[in-house]
Amino acid sequence: MVVAPLQSMSPPALTATMWSLATLHVNLQERSPYRVPLSLVAEHCASSINLVDKTPPVVKAMWAAIKVDVGDPVMQNLYRQGLAHTMDLHINKGVPLTLKDVILLLWGSATLSKLGPVSDIDKLIMISSKVICGIHEGDYEIDPQNTTMALWSLANFLPDSSADDLVCRVISESLRNADASRLSPFELSLVLWSMGKLYETSSSYLRDRILQAVVHLQPQVESLLHVFSLRQVANVLWAFGATRTDDCRGLFDKASLLEILKAPGRVSSSEYRQSIANIAWAYATHDYSSDSVSSRVRELLSYFTTSRYDEMTSQHAATVAWALWRMRGMEPNSVQDMARIAGRYGDRFANRHVITLTRAAAGAKFYHPSLLEAILRRPLSSWTPDQCGQLLWVLATWGVPDHRRMIDYATQCDAVVRSYDYISDGDDTGLGIDKLTTIEWATAVLDLPPPKCSYLWDKESDYVEAQAADLTVSQVLRQRLADSQSFSDMGLTQLYWAWVLRHDAGEGTGTPPPAWVLKVRSWLTDASSYSLQPSSLQRSVHSQLPQGDWRQEYLLPPWGISIDIASPSRKIAIEVDGKAFHSVYDVSTLQTFIDASARVKKRLLERQGWRVLRISEQDFVAAEGKQRKYLATALSQVEDGDSTSNSQHVSG
Repeated sequence: MVVAPLQSMSPPALTATMWSLATLHVNLQERSPYRVPLSLVAEHCASSINLVDKTPPVVKAMWAAIKVDVGDPVMQNLYRQGLAHTMDLHINKGVPLTLKDVILLLWGSATLSKLGPVSDIDKLIMISSKVICGIHEGDYEIDPQNTTMALWSLANFLPDSSADDLVCRVISESLRNADASRLSPFELSLVLWSMGKLYETSSSYLRDRILQAVVHLQPQVESLLHVFSLRQVANVLWAFGATRTDDCRGLFDKASLLEILKAPGRVSSSEYRQSIANIAWAYATHDYSSDSVSSRVRELLSYFTTSRYDEMTSQHAATVAWALWRMRGMEPNSVQDMARIAGRYGDRFANRHVITLTRAAAGAKFYHPSLLEAILRRPLSSWTPDQCGQLLWVLATWGVPDHRRMIDYATQCDAVVRSYDYISDGDDTGLGIDKLTTIEWATAVLDLPPPKCSYLWDKESDYVEAQAADLTVSQVLRQRLADSQSFSDMGLTQLYWAWVLRHDAGEGTGTPPPAWVLKVRSWLTDASSYSLQPSSLQRSVHSQLPQGDWRQEYLLPPWGISIDIASPSRKIAIEVDGKAFHSVYDVSTLQTFIDASARVKKRLLERQGWRVLRISEQDFVAAEGKQRKYLATALSQVEDGDSTSNSQHVSG
């Protein structure tokens, strides 16, 4: 009865039939008998849709196509034909679009964009902005379903700053609905997820608005935690993580106690895996130090070990790896799993997921050749300048000894970044000062050839000097992650060591150091400015050394290089390493090599004629009863010039 009269149906009748059957099909789900007829209707509808002169029936047919099966080329064709015709009707023929029209068009285009580019997106956002922002707030309230659909759609488009007014208006309507208790738990969680997704790529103006909205919704979220589904909990926590919202410790504490997180659940479900990954990511983003929360997240992440990694998408794997790193839960078996999926599926990973996966391993001081190969196999042209900068940090943090291909690749990454214009800090596009600082540090640590253009400290000398003038000694000495998100105390310290590595460490040669270098140096070389306490292991090693002028926590002039135990007269530096301190663990060989920080110190010490002896905790403890002899033998080897194994490799 449905199929037979298709040839004789008018174009409006075809669009009405498409919408009606799609509604029935969606409601009946697996019991629906309409899937095959819908394909036939969609084909006829697409061929005659240009004959429909009103937008609502066209938009309804387009909605139906996406709702039935967005992956079906027949349905995609109907949507694309309908979108082009709708744009023509509105722009060229003046046919108006209603609020419902633009909401459905935004939703359909956002859904289809997940599978590939969609034409006329810029036009659609411009039209949607005029329609939605043209509604006076006092005259009409946009209902919860429409605001939620619109915000979710915009989050998936990630529009540029020209759409800020549209996004702000939709956020305002969402808050109005939330304050009136008109948002369901599902809608509230989706609104928050959408704002979290928008936050990363938004302008500073829109970021402030999003952050205000997230904070505004926090009390309502806390009151609904007990009724959220696992996916909704994940959406909510992910939003607070993505926006780096402060003062939400209570929310995270309450969420960690939810019963829904205490059972393994449907581990085989892709939705479950994504939810757990997002929850772990949110906690890790806030760098949670609570033991109970950390153990809860590590317990959740344990579901992803061994064979679970094979079931992951690249996004799952990267998210979990990053969370394991930040929650201090990374272990060798986790890295083995990461390396396995990188070896098997790494070529299919998105660039950003390759970077997240390798950053997590490098940040946790783990290395595997398969993870490095996942980077080196990719053509350099596939990376953006920003991604090249992140890769330099990964490669420098690993610093695999004698790896020519890695150095060549890093050199090419450096050239890509240097060819990109420097920008002033605070701009919304390009590479910021913080990223450029890390790049200078990474290229200096890797000892790459000097750049053809200016160094950052020359290019932005006024900015760097101003930053140094505003900092205090406590800020400079405070420990921070090497990939910190802002050009702050660690950023200046990074830049300082990069400058020292790139210049002669001797005094009285060349031009005097710039003022900012002298200021940081004065702080680092002034032992009275801060208290350095040797560890118990350092004290034990010191007590077993032969007689001499051994000094603990020695600050070597002129640059303030901190040495665990030093003999200034013999120019011997002893670095005492704990089980994983200042070393990178190669999971494939079960061996360790010195990390970036130790390499910097070693190069600077050797440049001043010092010899370096590394004492591992494992070897020192194993020599119990013979520790004095063990140290004397090691020192003798160093003084005889046989220091290669001690300075380059950490046992244990």
